[in-house]
Amino acid sequence: MCGIAGIFSSNNNHKPNLLAMLASMKHRGPDDRGTWIEEGIHLGHNRLSIIDISTAGHQPMVSASGRYVIVYNGEVYNFLSLRKELEQQGVGFHSHTDTEVILALWEREQEACVRRLRGMFAFGVWDRQSRTLTLVRDRLGIKPLYYSQTPKGFVFASEIKGMLASGLVEKKVNPVAIALILQKGYVQQPLTILESVTALMPGHILKLENESNYTEEYWRLENQPTPYQSDEEAIHAIRQMVIESVNEEMISDRPVGVFLSGGLDSTVLVAALKAAGHQHIKTFTVGFDVTNKERS
Repeated sequence: MCGIAGIFSSNNNHKPNLLAMLASMKHRGPDDRGTWIEEGIHLGHNRLSIIDISTAGHQPMVSASGRYVIVYNGEVYNFLSLRKELEQQGVGFHSHTDTEVILALWEREQEACVRRLRGMFAFGVWDRQSRTLTLVRDRLGIKPLYYSQTPKGFVFASEIKGMLASGLVEKKVNPVAIALILQKGYVQQPLTILESVTALMPGHILKLENESNYTEEYWRLENQPTPYQSDEEAIHAIRQMVIESVNEEMISDRPVGVFLSGGLDSTVLVAALKAAGHQHIKTFTVGFDVTNKERS
C-alpha cells in the first residue's frame, strides 16, 4: 500500500499543498517520500517498499526517454513475464520494480497497456511532451483513487483525507451520499461523502489535457458461456487458476504471511500456497478475550 497525490494546475506554487497531502497519508507509505514538480503539475508519492526495497524504486519515477513520470500504488502480478517480453525487445531496466515495467510498457502502448496488467493498482502518468495527465484504476477497484476539479486546479489522491489536506477541496457533505448511507449502508461510487470529490470508477481511465478531461472504460465484467464440459473439468480449471494467481502474489522482497479469518477464503489461500509448493507459511489470526471479568 502506497499513497499517491497530485495537482494539475497552471499555478506552480502548490508545493505546500502537495506536501500537506503526503503528510496526511504518511501511514500509506512510511519507507520513502518523493515529489515531482514542474510547470503545470505537482506529483507526490509515499512509498511502502514491497518489490525492490532499494532506492531504485523511488517515486515519482521517470521513464527511460524522460517523457513520462509515474506515481503508482499497487502490485502488478504478471510484471515478470511482461518484463521478460520487454527485455527480449531490447529494453533495459535499472530496478526490479513493477513500476518500471509499467513505464516501459507505457512508452510503447500508452494507456492501451493497462489491459495487459494483472493486479491491483491506481496510478497517474504525466506526459511531459503533450502536457497531459492520465489516471488509471484497476479492473475491480481494489486500490482507491479520488479526484476533484477545483477552481485552483485538478486534485487527486489515494484518500479523501489527502484531498482535504490539500486545502483546495471544499468541505461540503454530499446529501445524496448521506441518503445512500441510510439506505444501503455505504456510498455508491463514483459518489463520495463530499460533493466536490469523485471516485474514479474501477476499470476506468481518466485523461486530462488543458482544462478538459474525459473518462474511458477499459474493462467490464461480462457473462460468457462456460467453456467447460463438466463440473469436474470446471473444478479442476478453477483450482489451477487459484493456485497460479496466489503463487503470483507471493512475489515480494518482504516476508509474506496469511491472515486466517476462520472463513473459507483465507483457508483456500493457504491450501493454494501449499499446492504451489510453498513451505513454512506464516499465518496470523486475531482473537478477542470474551471471558467475563469483574469490573473494577
